[in-house]
Amino acid sequence: MRAPLFERRLYQSGDTLDRAAFRLWQLEAELMFSFRVGLPPIGRSYSRDEVVAAVDSVIVGFEIVESRFSSWPKVDAPLLLADLLSHGAIVVGSGTPLRTRIAFERLPFIFAVDGRRIVSCKGGNPAGDIIELLVWLANDLPTSGHELHAGDLVTTGSYTGMQFLRPGGRAEARVPGIGSVEIIRRA
Repeated sequence: MRAPLFERRLYQSGDTLDRAAFRLWQLEAELMFSFRVGLPPIGRSYSRDEVVAAVDSVIVGFEIVESRFSSWPKVDAPLLLADLLSHGAIVVGSGTPLRTRIAFERLPFIFAVDGRRIVSCKGGNPAGDIIELLVWLANDLPTSGHELHAGDLVTTGSYTGMQFLRPGGRAEARVPGIGSVEIIRRA
C-alpha cells in the first residue's frame, strides 16, 4: 500500500513542534529517498538499477504517526488507506548520496529520547531490502496515472517501531554512515 505525503506536513530536523500538534505523538525512525530525476511511464517496468540511478540520496527521518480515527490502531484496511496509512508528518534529517551497495537490511539504527537510548537495532524494516519498495513504487504509480518526479521524497517504513514523545521531550535517531534526525515537542 502507498499513500501521499503532503508538503505542509513536512518539518526539518531540529524543529520544535507545538505540544498539541498531534494527538498520538508516536514517532517511527525511517529511511527516506530523494529523487534526482523523475521516472515517467516508459511502457515497461523500471529495473532496480534504473531506479537506484534516479535516487539522489538516502535520508534519516521520522514519521509522526497520527490518525483521525478514535479507534486507532484498530482501523480497517480501506479506512487506514483513507487515513494516509496513519501519517501525520515527516521530519527530514540529514543523509548521504545513495551508494548502490548499502545493506539496508543490516543497518544499525539508534533511537534516543531525551538522550536515553530507547532502541538500538541492526535492520528492522519489515521489507528487508527497502530498495525493492522503491522499484515497486516506480512501477506501480503509472497504473494510477502518477509518476515519481525529481525532488520527490519517498519514505519506506519504520526500522524502530513506534516510540512515544512526551511533552517537552526531544527525540533523535541516528544511522552511522548515513545521517540523523531530531525533533522537539514543546512542553
